[in-house]
Amino acid sequence: MKTKVLVIGADGRADALARQASLGIHFSHLYALPGNPGTKRWATTISGSITDFVAIEKECLKHGITTIVVGPEDPLVKGISEYFAASQSSAHIKIVGPSAKNAKIEGSKAHAKQFMDRHGIPTAPFQIFKEDQLELAKLYIEQLTVFPTVIKADGLAAGKGVLICHTPEEALAAVEGMLSGAKFGDAGKTIVVEEFLPGKESSFIVITDGTGAWKLLPLARDYKRAGVGDTGLNTGGMGVISTPSLVTESFKQIVTERVIEPTIQGFIADGTPYKGFLYIQLMEVEGQPFVVEYNCRLGDPETEGILPLIKSDFSELLAACANGTLKYTNLEFHEECSAVIAIVSGGYPGDFEKDKKIMINKYAIGRIGCNIFFAGAKEEHGELVTSGGRVLYLQANAPTLKEALNRCYEAAKHVFFDNMYFRTDIGAEVLALEAIGQEA
Repeated sequence: MKTKVLVIGADGRADALARQASLGIHFSHLYALPGNPGTKRWATTISGSITDFVAIEKECLKHGITTIVVGPEDPLVKGISEYFAASQSSAHIKIVGPSAKNAKIEGSKAHAKQFMDRHGIPTAPFQIFKEDQLELAKLYIEQLTVFPTVIKADGLAAGKGVLICHTPEEALAAVEGMLSGAKFGDAGKTIVVEEFLPGKESSFIVITDGTGAWKLLPLARDYKRAGVGDTGLNTGGMGVISTPSLVTESFKQIVTERVIEPTIQGFIADGTPYKGFLYIQLMEVEGQPFVVEYNCRLGDPETEGILPLIKSDFSELLAACANGTLKYTNLEFHEECSAVIAIVSGGYPGDFEKDKKIMINKYAIGRIGCNIFFAGAKEEHGELVTSGGRVLYLQANAPTLKEALNRCYEAAKHVFFDNMYFRTDIGAEVLALEAIGQEA
């Protein structure tokens, strides 16, 4: 039976989720809360706060919505799954997303490290310090002999709570700033100090239904630094690539055996089976995987890059996750590469101006073969204007990564707003390696 579905979110991830779900046959109607100018193309907009569960419940009952797909982490960490499970009037409404207990795998980096330690999942050596342990943390930093080191705020910090410190002075300043609450507020009052792992980064994202069954989505690599050459501040993501050359099949098998299976089974062993999307950020060091962090949801902008590669009915996949029948579902992909570039407000992730008029030649972008996913944009007096740092994303599938990237950069010529910016080197290191391989 077809169902009505609500996608929660207002970012590019929500736009991509709504688009991909709309291509399937298992949902009779899509809604988005609060949505954005992009989601309006695929779903009916419902206004409201993503953490006002009482209001969300009322809207679901009003519209006959029976499945909720949660995009961002905040509602999950704050317990949307528990809220609906405990409600007598809406316990029938199913959530594609983990419980608050399991969402803590993202909500607390210290908790995630302890989970990995408990279940034998490879990760960088670490130490945890709380706000009343400033002097102990400083002493630990002073005794380090190898730099850089990584300082992480324990709580949610909008993707910006990780600092790579190249000197003892930088590390001491980061520790003092976080534990005092001056940097990242309460999110930084517990920190994780861990060894820096040089290597190749990749994102493994799985969907799992609480029974132990799981499916692996296309692999991706995102680019968090604001500047060309991976310079500048960390952002929520400046671009994404997905291509088979990211990792070898043998490495993928190692990840399955040493990371994915132990993680899924670890939740079950802890008495909290996981349901929803689970993002695993990995570093490959000398052929071995190390978990950098977990996210309790689809990545952003990874979602915009990998969902268009899904050939199967995505609505069926979501329904199977909600109903616990994932093992009976096939998941097939287009044999293509994908690329995404983020078009951002100048100054992001620092200070930037809003309400800049956005001009887009959608027809030219469509002819190039690109998708547009909206994020920090809104409609005002009939015009599209900027409302955030990451304004929109351009995404393309193509037989090769080079062609996919070329399409994105060609499409960027047809977007304009005052002081817009995008990185011009997304995927450059992979293209260089592929070129060497072709020459050999």
